[in-house]
Amino acid sequence: MKVIVFAGPTISESEVISVLPDASVLPPAKQGDILKAKALKPDIILLIDGTFEQHPAVWHKEILDAIDNKVVVIGCSSMGALRATELALYGMIGVGEVFESFDSGKIEDDDEVTLLHTDKSYGYGHISEALVDIKFTLKSSVKAGIISDEVATSIEGKLKETWYPYRTYSLVFETAAQFLEEESLKQFVQFASNAPSLKKLDAFKALELIKTTTESRSVFPAAPDFDFSFTDAWQMMLDEFNVEEKAPYYSSHLLSNTAINHDGYETQILSRYLAKKLISEVSKEETLPTMHKIAQKWACSSNGQTDFNKLGKRLDSLSLTPDEFIQFIERETALDLLKAKLSDQSSFAIDEILSSGELDKLN
Repeated sequence: MKVIVFAGPTISESEVISVLPDASVLPPAKQGDILKAKALKPDIILLIDGTFEQHPAVWHKEILDAIDNKVVVIGCSSMGALRATELALYGMIGVGEVFESFDSGKIEDDDEVTLLHTDKSYGYGHISEALVDIKFTLKSSVKAGIISDEVATSIEGKLKETWYPYRTYSLVFETAAQFLEEESLKQFVQFASNAPSLKKLDAFKALELIKTTTESRSVFPAAPDFDFSFTDAWQMMLDEFNVEEKAPYYSSHLLSNTAINHDGYETQILSRYLAKKLISEVSKEETLPTMHKIAQKWACSSNGQTDFNKLGKRLDSLSLTPDEFIQFIERETALDLLKAKLSDQSSFAIDEILSSGELDKLN
């Protein structure tokens, strides 16, 4: 079972490995990282940490793409909890108290899991602290009888109105000093300084869930069926990260109900592939002769003109949508344009003869 974990400031690589020795641990996920991780063919992706401001955040679409490709995607603690809340409907699995707080609406602001930290070379050291961890510490302090509800509420209010890079335990203790006597403050400082991180507890919970599920050979709940829309923005992302993944040109219904033997079509298929690669855009004017040519071949022309009524009925009979037909015409136009460019390339014709072994054609 191949597991990829995105982690950094919430939980260290060694702590992840202590639970899942064979897991691949990657830095906090930024936009495109889930897409690239999918190419490694994991069974499970655990998203714990992700970037917020330094780089564009991990995109919902790439998570949906992984789920659509049967990868189990789990989120917790930080960016993972946020994305799991937003994508639970599509099958992303949320784990832990932070996720549950976002999912229930108890927490609404994503800045509550955000903190400032160093990079990997400095061990992702915390410069500030996440508000969810501070609130967890305050709640634990109240339960332990160290501080009162009123003091906890006052400290939380001060930290909430403070921009996240400045949310530190130094500020917590400075604020607490306004309400506590010296001895009570010492007790609170000692307690808070040793309090566990809620985000880390949630991360361990997610790791343990993966461990117990895989060791028991159980399976995670299957994601519900949903339509993954192959948009222009998604294609731009694939192009940006050089991912060779294209939308099927035709519906799954047409593909599954059409028996095609590729034998004998290899050269034509290669030509069409190259045409699509080399001629990415065609104008509407360039497509008109191609559309007319196809209409004639399909017996959908009248008086030398395309008969769109006949053409529409033909598309219905073939289970082709208008968009699929237009895209086909664009690809066919690209092929015609490529053929026109290669019309005087005799050298390539000789290459083909030499490759085929039909050498007598050269005499």
